[in-house]
Amino acid sequence: MAPLLAETVFTRRSGRAGGYDPYWGSVTGRRPPDHYSSRLAGWQILSLNSEGPLDEDSAQQRWLKRQLSSAGNCRIAFWHRPRFSAGSHGDQSDVEPLWSAMGGKARLVINAHDHNMQQLRPRDGVTELISGAGGRGHYPLDADDSRLAWSNDRDYGALRLRLTPGRARYAFVAADGRVLRRGSVGCR
Repeated sequence: MAPLLAETVFTRRSGRAGGYDPYWGSVTGRRPPDHYSSRLAGWQILSLNSEGPLDEDSAQQRWLKRQLSSAGNCRIAFWHRPRFSAGSHGDQSDVEPLWSAMGGKARLVINAHDHNMQQLRPRDGVTELISGAGGRGHYPLDADDSRLAWSNDRDYGALRLRLTPGRARYAFVAADGRVLRRGSVGCR
């Protein structure tokens, strides 16, 4: 089965059952919840499920509104499919409810899905980072997309975050250790 088709079938049929859930289950001894929050170095980290119900009345959306109700924007949210992408999957309009909730309430949104690396220009005060170049082949990018601040569809790599109170530093790092792109965002 072609990789893209296999990924599509996996997502529709079993959701997170093939990688995320088994990994974290082995680490923690239980299946992780579909959405959760944790705190680290003054930041609230929100793990969201882009594959579940996203309508206003969904349990995740109600939970998310409560999480975002406190003041400040020292938040990082992550979910699988990006709202905006210059990659071959393109924009994912069905995750708009997650994205629109972040405006003014978070500083970073981290996604994957497209097998490449992207830093998009801030929108509504939020910088979207796509880190999907972990090793399963690359997906091409539209390098002329004006929303891109930076992109790479050649190197395998990962996103490294360093959090301190009031500042998140990020780096896209190639598999051989080269730093391909650095950046940071502040928060209040």
